[in-house]
Amino acid sequence: MRYSYAIWIPATEKGQPQVLEKSLPKIVLRDNPEDPAVIIKGAIDENFHITIDYSISEECVPHQIKLKHTYSGSTGFLVYSLQLPDICPDEDFFVSGLRVEMSTALYHYIKGFFHKHVCHAKEADSKLKAYSSTDPNFSFQKHRQHIIQNVCLSYQDIFGGQVRIVQNELADALDALSTGGNKQRNLNILDRLSVATNNILNEVAFCEFFLRQHATEIQKADRQALRQDIFTLQQLQQQLLFWNNHFHNKFSYADGVNGVKWGVAGFCIGCLSILLSCLLPLFDHSEEKIMNSIKENFFEIQKTRDEIRKYYVPSNEMVLKDSLTDH
Repeated sequence: MRYSYAIWIPATEKGQPQVLEKSLPKIVLRDNPEDPAVIIKGAIDENFHITIDYSISEECVPHQIKLKHTYSGSTGFLVYSLQLPDICPDEDFFVSGLRVEMSTALYHYIKGFFHKHVCHAKEADSKLKAYSSTDPNFSFQKHRQHIIQNVCLSYQDIFGGQVRIVQNELADALDALSTGGNKQRNLNILDRLSVATNNILNEVAFCEFFLRQHATEIQKADRQALRQDIFTLQQLQQQLLFWNNHFHNKFSYADGVNGVKWGVAGFCIGCLSILLSCLLPLFDHSEEKIMNSIKENFFEIQKTRDEIRKYYVPSNEMVLKDSLTDH
């Protein structure tokens, strides 16, 4: 039986994916910490066919699967097929899983042949999902709409999911820090949220390229919802940058005067952000306006960060990347 997998290689300009690495290092592969692990090592040939050697443990005899390349597109899509017997009594969990779908971990590993993680951490785009099919007559054109929608939904999960995480954890951390809660624990939460959000925002250029290239194939409501999540996440990142610096310095230097000044400023920023979120639905949410707001927010995030650092440069501050728009 033939199984097909369509994957998108993140890009910012048109052109078929090119092989950057002919072989990848051996790694322990799993989607989640609690999932069973498999040890894999991959190689790719001049025709883009991929060979993966795998074993369930170091003591086990290695097995091999071959993913046959069947399609390359100018917007970054690749299609692979895997031929498996209809019945295999002694089949291991790695192969049996591929009968259902290509795991996000394996998809992320395969991206390493074509994609450099230049402006984000290696795990930042690992939530993109492959499109899997058992259609014996599978073709990219036949499944095109579903494949494109699958990537759009993945990005909605990435940006929208981070919005919900930041909103919930930031509120809890600020409440704890303002009422004498565990300082170090909640400062660590702010640090972690800042870095994670920054990494995800570095995916915006890839997402925008994808939306532009497939503008006529993605429903307008889905494009607007995705761009609204990006806009909201950028607003939250500005708050994270402010509060991170404010509380690090408040506890490091105990500067009462500046603490009050920045506390009032932070309160105002928070109120304005809430007011903005409430008023946005009342105005025209044209894609052009949302896109312009997203671009402006990149510069505002950098400006806010630079202005804060004129006053405070904590010795224990976690350095964030400045390349929000460099992809």
